Amino acid sequence: EVQNVKELFFCAEEDPLALMVFSEFGYNLGLFLLEFIHMEQPEAVLLGGNITRAYHFFIKEALNVLHINGIQIPIIQAALGEDASIIGAASLWADNKEYV
Repeated sequence: EVQNVKELFFCAEEDPLALMVFSEFGYNLGLFLLEFIHMEQPEAVLLGGNITRAYHFFIKEALNVLHINGIQIPIIQAALGEDASIIGAASLWADNKEYV
C-alpha cells in the first residue's frame, strides 16, 4: 500500500499501476489546465510543488489533452520545486506590504 505521492514516485519506475496513476493525474491536470487557459489566456503555465518531482511521469498526458484541444503553450516545471509557492507568496507580500 502506497501512503503518499513520494512513495508512488519511487514505485513508478517499476510498477505499471503506479505509472497509470500518474497518467490519470496528467489527464486530469490537462483538463483542469484547459479550462484555466481558456479563462486566463496565459503565455505559459508554471508548475511547482512536490508533485513536479514526478513531472516526467505525468506531463506527456497533460500536454496531450491540451494539444488535442488546440492549446500549444509551454508547461514549465518550476526550478524552485516545492519552495516556489512560499517564495512567490513572500514576493507578493513584499511587493504589496504598503497596502497591508
